[in-house]
Amino acid sequence: MPTRRTVVRQSTLRAPLNEIFGTETSVRLLRVMTGHDQWLPPTELARLAALHLSGIARALEALEEAGIVEYAGTGKRRLARLRLAHPLAPAIRALFEAERARVERLLSSLKAAARDVYPAPMAMWLQGSHANGHDGPEDPVEIGTLSGTRDLERLRKELGSLFRKLEHEFDVTIELRPMTKAELAAAPKSEIAALRSAIPLLGPPPSAFLDPVSALVSDQREKIGTEHPRTHGDIDARALRLGEEVAAALKDDPAIAKRALDVITKRLADASPGERHELREWEHLLRTMPPHRLRAFLRDPGERATRLRQTLPFVAVLDRDRSVSAAAGKRSTSPRKSSAPNQRSASTTAPKRAARKTNQRSASKKK
Repeated sequence: MPTRRTVVRQSTLRAPLNEIFGTETSVRLLRVMTGHDQWLPPTELARLAALHLSGIARALEALEEAGIVEYAGTGKRRLARLRLAHPLAPAIRALFEAERARVERLLSSLKAAARDVYPAPMAMWLQGSHANGHDGPEDPVEIGTLSGTRDLERLRKELGSLFRKLEHEFDVTIELRPMTKAELAAAPKSEIAALRSAIPLLGPPPSAFLDPVSALVSDQREKIGTEHPRTHGDIDARALRLGEEVAAALKDDPAIAKRALDVITKRLADASPGERHELREWEHLLRTMPPHRLRAFLRDPGERATRLRQTLPFVAVLDRDRSVSAAAGKRSTSPRKSSAPNQRSASTTAPKRAARKTNQRSASKKK
């Protein structure tokens, strides 16, 4: 989506960050330079910032004009670095350091959470888009774990509870994907290929548990899957469509989340232990997740979101809202009865009553 041009230019003295952080290319270059004290050639800057060399010249020129970048040398040998004499340089460097520290603290907290459960998982890793560095603002942080079959559900509950606190602290969504060795060996080829780029957090990486036998099992599972489609997939797809509908409704009416909390309170009284656990998790999400993350979670195809969509507390709210809306629409569109028919009916029934009374008096006289 193209950005709109500013209508009125702001003062460079009062708002210098408009020029300094003017484009994503500028932000990427500054992120690299705040992490390196030495002079860097354009080729190295482009490599470290994951940018095309041809696309950084204009950004470097704008940063130099803003006074936050300085050059050394000339021509092709010209080098660049952060100009530490600029009054905002310390604050800009601190900002990017805080950005890096946030990720390091999150990963350290995830490792500590894994060590707090007993027994700890055999391995834990970061996987998915965050592992390859291509994640977007709505992507959950995917954490995979490996444990024995007996410990799987306990690990899911205990780690899940610890991760909920980290979600609130770091303003992220964490998707826990626990599995056993058998499940890892039977994973589809595409999932196994993705796991080879996972970042280990505790114990060896998942690739250490993979062997040629797992690839053979994966092939057989994929063949069986194509011959016998899973009915659970249809259920999950329907729940995902419902989650997308709820996310759209939340964007128009954020108060739906509060009404869903009321539904949870009523359902908890009669819920089974399993459902009560899911409802408590929904209650935590509704109380702690900001609206944009909640909408993203409802549309997330991940394991945790898929599981929780089976107990969506929004269904009763949407059904009730639709019923109220339909009733209001029916009242507004139904034609009003005119008073003329009532008047005619009144004028025709009055003589009939009088005739009945006359007949009754005549009958009594004859008797």
